[in-house]
Amino acid sequence: MAVLVFNSKLETFQKIRGQRVKWVVVVLVLLVGWEVGWWLTGIRPMSPARLKALLEGEEGRRPQVIDVRTRAEFGWLHIPGAVSHPDLLSNPEAFSAKSKEDHLVFVCFSGHRAPVAAYRLKRLGHENLSYLSWGMLAWMLSGGGTVGGEGGR
Repeated sequence: MAVLVFNSKLETFQKIRGQRVKWVVVVLVLLVGWEVGWWLTGIRPMSPARLKALLEGEEGRRPQVIDVRTRAEFGWLHIPGAVSHPDLLSNPEAFSAKSKEDHLVFVCFSGHRAPVAAYRLKRLGHENLSYLSWGMLAWMLSGGGTVGGEGGR
């Protein structure tokens, strides 16, 4: 009797474990697919390490960081030098850059709003666009500096 109960519990555990593995695989495919999908549209994901290196580089070659989060999120914390443009998701036509060839890096909290905003500007003729992969979450986890307060445009 004890062997039957043990076997039954073991089978149940194996089924649950198998379901968890399937869900983990599905989530990983979706996450990787998100990054690859935007890359294929011409909106390049950028790692926090790469953005840090570019921001510490030569003055004239630094990208402009465009933060598309809400004003409250931006006020809470943002990347030093970032400009707040929460309206880019709803009104990309209102955005003005010095040149459509300027390198713009879009930032949001988790990396899901930024590529959408970048893609909308790409459709308006902007060319050199990237987004911070995994957004401010990745930036903070990688030790990227932040500042608080309003600012922006």
